[in-house]
Amino acid sequence: MLRLYLGRAGSGKTSYILNELSQRAREKRGGNVLIVPEQYSHDCERALAALGDDVCLWSEVLSFTRLASRVFAETGGLARPTLDAGGRALAMSLAYMSVSASLRVYDVGLRRPDFVRSLLSAYDELRSARAGTDKLLEASERAGGSLAGKLSDLALIFERFEAVKERSGADARDDLERLADQIGESSVGSTGGVWIDGFTDFTHQELRVIDELLKKGADVTVCLGVEDLSTDEPHFRLPARTAWKLLDLAKDRGVAGEIVYFPKGRDRDPALAYMERALLDYSAPPYEGACGSIEVWAAGGVSEECAVAAARALELVRAGARYRDIAVVSPSFSEYAPILEGVFARYGVPVTSTEKSDILEKPAMAMLLGALDVISGGWDYQSVFKYLRTGLAGLGLSECDELENYVLKWNIRGESAWSRRWDMAPGGYSDGMSEEDLRALERIDSYRVLVSGPILRLAGALGSEDGALGKTRAVYTFMEDTGLYFKLEEKARKLKERGRTDLAQEYRQLWQTLVRALTQLAAILGETEISRDEFLRLLKLVLAQYRVGVIPSSVDSVRAGDMTRLRARGVKHLIVLGAVDGALPVSAASGGVFSDDEREKLRDLGIDTLDDREDSLARELSGVYMSLTVPTGSLTFTYPDTRRRSYIVSRMEKIFGLTEKLPGAEVWSAAPEPCFELAASG
Repeated sequence: MLRLYLGRAGSGKTSYILNELSQRAREKRGGNVLIVPEQYSHDCERALAALGDDVCLWSEVLSFTRLASRVFAETGGLARPTLDAGGRALAMSLAYMSVSASLRVYDVGLRRPDFVRSLLSAYDELRSARAGTDKLLEASERAGGSLAGKLSDLALIFERFEAVKERSGADARDDLERLADQIGESSVGSTGGVWIDGFTDFTHQELRVIDELLKKGADVTVCLGVEDLSTDEPHFRLPARTAWKLLDLAKDRGVAGEIVYFPKGRDRDPALAYMERALLDYSAPPYEGACGSIEVWAAGGVSEECAVAAARALELVRAGARYRDIAVVSPSFSEYAPILEGVFARYGVPVTSTEKSDILEKPAMAMLLGALDVISGGWDYQSVFKYLRTGLAGLGLSECDELENYVLKWNIRGESAWSRRWDMAPGGYSDGMSEEDLRALERIDSYRVLVSGPILRLAGALGSEDGALGKTRAVYTFMEDTGLYFKLEEKARKLKERGRTDLAQEYRQLWQTLVRALTQLAAILGETEISRDEFLRLLKLVLAQYRVGVIPSSVDSVRAGDMTRLRARGVKHLIVLGAVDGALPVSAASGGVFSDDEREKLRDLGIDTLDDREDSLARELSGVYMSLTVPTGSLTFTYPDTRRRSYIVSRMEKIFGLTEKLPGAEVWSAAPEPCFELAASG
């Protein structure tokens, strides 16, 4: 049976599901599965556990990816070698290079930044639309113009990409196809119900999984954020269309379909309840009551916006809130993340970022890539000391300074200079050296040996090995040679002792991530003959695909992250940074390798790609609506006054008669450190 739970944001759909799972636990009915998007799984698991320890014995929270692992563990295929993000990028790069001479449109692709990533995005989009290489070639023959060339090129590249994958390992993105093939043989949906929550719409592959569950007679319940299936409101367009698709699937399978409407909203501040209805309803009249729960701040820049957010968090906590009741989000969080943590630390506000960070920014990656840059850069001064300043090369800061002064004084450059013993006086040209000079020279030369030894051995191994597998082993040997694993563990231990548990978890992930990257290189390239420079380029390409992130370890801290990814339960107060035009919402554009006109032509050719311009706008507005309707207590917007504010902010001011606030004494005196800085400066 298919049940659709329909209702606007906050109408109680998720709470009703959790109560159903709790009731099943009391009745000792197991095998229940709640499927949610990956980024919401942690919060859902916490919500489920809060209902009682025994509830998790009878039900489990999974994403579609984790559901695939669960099914493969039961039906077979879990141990199958799989390409991760780095392996996929490497496989696509190799596929492109192997056919580049035959391409008509993309023959200069690798000169463009992020070209491999755009190819992977196009592959995933077309794959989710179930458009294989044969269908692309057929469409190219009918398309004409530049689109014909694009489709022909993509068919060649993707055919070769799939051949590389077949030789090297399964693509993790193909797991949903395998899941659909095997879920009928599993116990999922046979011994318990399946609930699906948190999605606006589904890909073709996800719909096929749902279809297979219906085919095997599973009880499937899907929550969608829409109350009227005939709506023409853009932020409800995708869930309404998805509901019709699901009802059609049930009809095709001869399965009963039932719709349950949830008209009641959650308990929340009256102004926020009105905002949920009026936000994108331009016929709604202005709010008649007093509004103290929605604020708009015009700040002088990103740092000042973060200061407003920190001061606002302190104000809420002093009024009785908990830090965990507060979330700080931004539609362009990467712009705010580096500054937010430092500002919140000055204000004494604990904050946990839910975003994964770029692995190339981590010292371990900088150390490894720095060593490779030393080799490829001819041991120039900048590369050597960039490597040393990572703190993982074996020298302390004072030792680095002493070595750097000596290198600059004698203008030491090149591999040969770092390979032989140094005998120049530390103080410069002189007739002789004192005992102190000799001791300093011996100490400095010992630094040279410590620094240069592992890199020289790595350079020798990379030069002598013709095959990629040997070069990969050489990099791993260098990591062992420098004691990188033990250094990372020591860093993690010290961070944990200082209370930086989240950062300690990140450091512990780095070694495994490096090993995964090398494993992908070895699996895909094997004994392929490859030059040192090309190997180093591919290694950097693979490493650039990884991100690191941790499960929040603090029980009581402000949550911070990207606006479209942070829709956690239990948020009473939401602070939105960077509410500017073009970001909130993002300007509608389909993006990718196809233009909007080409996407329309693809639809006519029978390739139903995921998003056209209208779909992109609907998806963005849906995300904004879902995010802004999360809080139950207050909503705060900030934006830099050097940029045009979002029309969402203008809409708030019009509906509620708000007046923009400017940061003043209430912000700078909210905590001792910024208060002292203000007093000292004035």
